[in-house]
Amino acid sequence: MPTLNRFRTISRLLSWLTSAAMIALVLLALGIFANPEFARSLMLETAPAGVQIAVPPETGIVYAVLLLGCLALAAQLYLLWHMRALFVLYARGEILTNICAYRISRIGAGLLLLPLAGLIYQAGSTVLLTLGNPVGERALAISFSATGFAVCLGGALLLFIGIVMQEASRQAEENRAFI
Repeated sequence: MPTLNRFRTISRLLSWLTSAAMIALVLLALGIFANPEFARSLMLETAPAGVQIAVPPETGIVYAVLLLGCLALAAQLYLLWHMRALFVLYARGEILTNICAYRISRIGAGLLLLPLAGLIYQAGSTVLLTLGNPVGERALAISFSATGFAVCLGGALLLFIGIVMQEASRQAEENRAFI
């Protein structure tokens, strides 16, 4: 079965890539936490359009924004963890199993979480970063893009595909028990 072998090889490669991505994200986050001056300048440069930060944030605010960013990081790691686990299963040759269906539904849930975590981060960070502004110049920025909407729809689709596959796997197992 050359196709199955190729599928397993690609899955193994993708499991390594998702592992590397998880490690890189954690190392990047640790590096940013270790350098609050760099984090501050990054926050000032990447503030949402139209949001004016009159006073550079104090170190405590910088760390509060970074902690809020950990929510988005957790959502990314959750998604990558389940993707990696699915690729490992595929690399072992497990394809249409209950655990694969479970992982697919968890990937869908992770995709649903990503835009939500982004919304929370954006809203919270703009409030925190503009706390030093004079009254009347503080901001709350919330936006949702077409891409975020598409990611949510894709997440919902994968979530339901996983649920349907779990039910199909359960019924197939039940049918095997009768034979």
